[in-house]
Amino acid sequence: MKILSTCFIALSLLGCVTKTGNLELERSTPVTLDAVIKRNVTTAEDIRNYLGSPLRVGYTPAGHEMWTYVFRKTDIKARTFIPIANLFSSEVDTSEKTLVITFDANKVVTNYTIAETLQKNTSGILER
Repeated sequence: MKILSTCFIALSLLGCVTKTGNLELERSTPVTLDAVIKRNVTTAEDIRNYLGSPLRVGYTPAGHEMWTYVFRKTDIKARTFIPIANLFSSEVDTSEKTLVITFDANKVVTNYTIAETLQKNTSGILER
């Protein structure tokens, strides 16, 4: 019984981290992407070989194809899992990277943008 309660306490202190989306994008930075993605040079096939299939495919008003890749990491703080304590304070942090690549009619990169966001959500009596 003592071992079981010790394991429960240890696990509740760790919290929980989940990662979803394109894991290659997690390791990518604007510098590493600049080294891989060259405007007017890199093809859609090159991008697919590097990042895999996009999450979304869309089109600009001019009819050019746009690929979107997303990576999301959610970190649920340990206190969120502790009964009663989570009424006073709980926290979930979410970070997201979004890469949007635009191609011309020949499927060559014309432009790309990368954006990173961090959202911190807290709740509980002490967080107001």
